[in-house]
Amino acid sequence: VTGTAGAYVLTEDLEIAETDTVNIAAGDTLSVDAGYFIGVYGRLNAVGSAVSGITLTSNAGVPAAGDWYGLYVDYNGSVNLAYCTIDYAEYGVYF
Repeated sequence: VTGTAGAYVLTEDLEIAETDTVNIAAGDTLSVDAGYFIGVYGRLNAVGSAVSGITLTSNAGVPAAGDWYGLYVDYNGSVNLAYCTIDYAEYGVYF
């Protein structure tokens, strides 16, 4: 993951281990390169607010549906999403 505060780019699959927790802050944008996914085997918290949402989106110059795979949640994993938009993913959230 690269980027500056609030704007991050995922250039490979992100796999959150069973013992790990990843927090995405309100107002953050995570842009994902084509063909990658976020695998949640532990815990993912992406909690925005009505005035400061979170965006998970494609990093393509001209985004299109299915650019990246989305959030895969393993049977041991858990997600806490609020005011979180997932754009241009093949599956959005899948189990």
